[in-house]
Amino acid sequence: DELNRASQLSDSILSGRKTWDVLFEGNNFFRQHANYLQINIIATNEDEFRSWFGLCESRMRLLIAGLESPMAGVSSYPYAKFYHRRKEGHIATFFVALRFARNTKRIDLGPLVADFLRVVNDWEGRLLGMDLTIHLVSKQN
Repeated sequence: DELNRASQLSDSILSGRKTWDVLFEGNNFFRQHANYLQINIIATNEDEFRSWFGLCESRMRLLIAGLESPMAGVSSYPYAKFYHRRKEGHIATFFVALRFARNTKRIDLGPLVADFLRVVNDWEGRLLGMDLTIHLVSKQN
């Protein structure tokens, strides 16, 4: 979807129908999808947050790769931006949109999420106060 949009924008810019400014307009990621995983990376202070955030961010590809399962009827679309919520403490939030095949009745993401949490939480540098939470969020929420 995004690659098609980028191709169309590039064609319009190169043909002179649009200006380069359109590349910097916001996208409609949150209007395109109905279901998301919300991943929150939490720490108690700035130094711990930096190291914990770096570890979690580097392992995020494992979660995204695991979510991408056409056989199970799910596709994942990571939003390439973290939201840093400094007013609430040292928290960064990342979203991965999920699309389910039409004929899919039920998908259990629990084992995949549990495996990912185990990999991240087993990091030897993890300290008390470093946390990672994952929630399924629907558009109506």
